[in-house]
Amino acid sequence: MRPKMVCICCHVSREKIEEVIYEGACSFEEIQQKTECSMGCGTCREQVEQIMEETLKKK
Repeated sequence: MRPKMVCICCHVSREKIEEVIYEGACSFEEIQQKTECSMGCGTCREQVEQIMEETLKKK
């Protein structure tokens, strides 16, 4: 199964976002810097922030 793309513009999957969080990213800006998510149209920002909150709770 293909990974679910969160950021279509920059081809960033949910799994990649979770991976950088587990590696230490703990803010939207850090996730954006490491993955380039939300650097195209920006419409995925809300979803990225939601994934960040969920993943940080699990961590």
